[in-house]
Amino acid sequence: MSAQRYSVNRWIKYHSFAVFSTFILAIVLESTIPLIVSGTLSFGYLILQHQQVELPERTLSFWQMAPNWVTFIRVIAILVIGLVYPMLTPFFIGLIGLIILISDKVDGYLAETKGMKSFFGAQFDQETDAFYITMYAFILYLDGYMGIWILALGLLRYLNIIVLVLFNQQHKPEPRFLGARLVATMVMIALLIPFVTPSWLFTPFAAISVLFLIGSFSYTFTYQVLQPG
Repeated sequence: MSAQRYSVNRWIKYHSFAVFSTFILAIVLESTIPLIVSGTLSFGYLILQHQQVELPERTLSFWQMAPNWVTFIRVIAILVIGLVYPMLTPFFIGLIGLIILISDKVDGYLAETKGMKSFFGAQFDQETDAFYITMYAFILYLDGYMGIWILALGLLRYLNIIVLVLFNQQHKPEPRFLGARLVATMVMIALLIPFVTPSWLFTPFAAISVLFLIGSFSYTFTYQVLQPG
């Protein structure tokens, strides 16, 4: 394992503990501020510690890589929406969420076409997705769109990593799950449709998405814990 891969994996563990614990505090306080603070400090640390990004055949500065710029802007947008959402209309909150979601495809496209795919970039993008889900699920809860159960969308990712660390199984690769893309799509839709559709439509869809996500993480967790090695 390269030094950078080890460093990023270590950061993911600490990041998961930090976001999970501040998410609990945010729920108690009914405020996004703890999440915003932990996200700012954690992602800021990741970037400062990885100013050089290792690619398969070369090393580039973090800021020379267009995909990293896109992901960085997505992180900023998530932090800002978490701060200013009380001042925005539901439609505008949903629109910003849609733009953040679309830009997720942009960084992947840039990484592929410009030969800038890296382990760092993939993990940076994945953790940004997880933070996006956490923030938007919390906004839906705080604005009264859904009950506290919707927070499972944000908590499960971090809880899964924390439990794997406690079982010392975090080093094992995740299994390929054919339905993972479908579940991810359902979750993203569930986070946005409440801002533009009636509750009789978005509530059951979100509930089904939570159940599917629980099933997906249960499968992954069981596989990693029971896998030899």
